[in-house]
Amino acid sequence: MKYFSKMEYEFKELEIKINRLKKIEKELNALYIIGFESDNIRIKSMLKDPDRVDEIEREFRSLENKIAEKKNQGRKNHEEIKQKIEKKERDETVSTVQREVIKKPKHNRWELIKPDKKNRDI
Repeated sequence: MKYFSKMEYEFKELEIKINRLKKIEKELNALYIIGFESDNIRIKSMLKDPDRVDEIEREFRSLENKIAEKKNQGRKNHEEIKQKIEKKERDETVSTVQREVIKKPKHNRWELIKPDKKNRDI
């Protein structure tokens, strides 16, 4: 009887490992892996070996972290570019306003020459 319980235990353990591998495979297929194809291929090649489940999980988590880091870097770059564009647009607006101010005199020159209503008789 002991022999069967040990076999049952080992079988259950193997079943758990296989389920973990299936879960990892499903998550791996759902990832956006552009730029990390070699890591993806390496992990997928290990998925057939239940004895390497812990190593595969470490590799998978590492890949997830790399992808998240790249995504955050992309967001940071996007924000920097957005801020540069906004600054450039503000500078262009200020520059346009400054040019318009320089072009237009403060007073119409004819207003300066017109006589006052009081002094019409003169």
